[in-house]
Amino acid sequence: MSKLARWIGAAMVPIVGLATALVVATPAEATPATSRVGFIRSDGDLFAKDAGSTLYNGGFSIVDDSKTIKKFAVGGNCLVLLTSTGALFAKTINNIAQGTPYLGGWSQEVASGVSDFAVSSTCLQTILDTGGKIYARYGVGTTWYSQEDSGTVSQIANGGDYQMLRRSDGAVFAKHGNIYTNGGWTLEADAAVDAADIAIAADGLQMYVNGTGETLARSGIGTSWTTEDSASPAVTDIATGGGVQMLLRSDGTVFARSGIGIGGWTAEATSVNQIDASDTGLQVFLTADRKLWGSYSIANSGWTCLDDSLSIRLLSENSSVATITAEQI
Repeated sequence: MSKLARWIGAAMVPIVGLATALVVATPAEATPATSRVGFIRSDGDLFAKDAGSTLYNGGFSIVDDSKTIKKFAVGGNCLVLLTSTGALFAKTINNIAQGTPYLGGWSQEVASGVSDFAVSSTCLQTILDTGGKIYARYGVGTTWYSQEDSGTVSQIANGGDYQMLRRSDGAVFAKHGNIYTNGGWTLEADAAVDAADIAIAADGLQMYVNGTGETLARSGIGTSWTTEDSASPAVTDIATGGGVQMLLRSDGTVFARSGIGIGGWTAEATSVNQIDASDTGLQVFLTADRKLWGSYSIANSGWTCLDDSLSIRLLSENSSVATITAEQI
């Protein structure tokens, strides 16, 4: 029996002993916005702000000052962080008021043993433990449910109610909804593709980079893959959301496109350190000089500087773990 067959139909298994207390930060609320953007500062503090249709420089609020952060991400009204010791914390903030501190209020979701996590615009959290198993939940302080327990997962990604995983042999799987049952994954690309990176959006659009460096995309689970980009220069990161696809090359050039097809990429900027995309279609990237930029349009001009404090942590300073985040509220 294949590993996939063993996953499907397995019993629902909540993690035992995880914290279930919901803690909500409740400072004064701002006008509702569509996207939330955040970053890890060089000293380890976390900042976030809500970004509507009009983007602007500054206005970030500090949301954590523990300085032990390995990864930080936002999704829906959830903020999630992973510490350097493998502990996972989360909290909810409905609206972030410009410049208002939101310290404290974190709920410890897992005490230790987490190697990575993903959170989506529906506040779907998925965690990857150090043993290669994954668990998922909606919201903060709720029950975790086993998603895949073979111990062979090396990467996870979320988009809306979709989950995607890359197995250690390079095979790619996805599922939609029903986090309450272990298994139910669809094999999207077998081990022969030797996938190196994956991304998925709330509309079901999937991307992956194969072992030879090509970027492929498909519109949903079980649809046909299209090879959208060649392998040179090498792609080091991909992101998708709101109908937009982004890729970052090893020479620091970021490209974007809408729709799925061969070619059609727009070169948007150079000297880029990392990228992300929200399900609102907001693109963000961090340049090597530590400036954070955002745009709702695919273009090589007209970008808005979201933060020019020159203090955001770079990939090279964070063990190549992303230090910027953007997602729909």
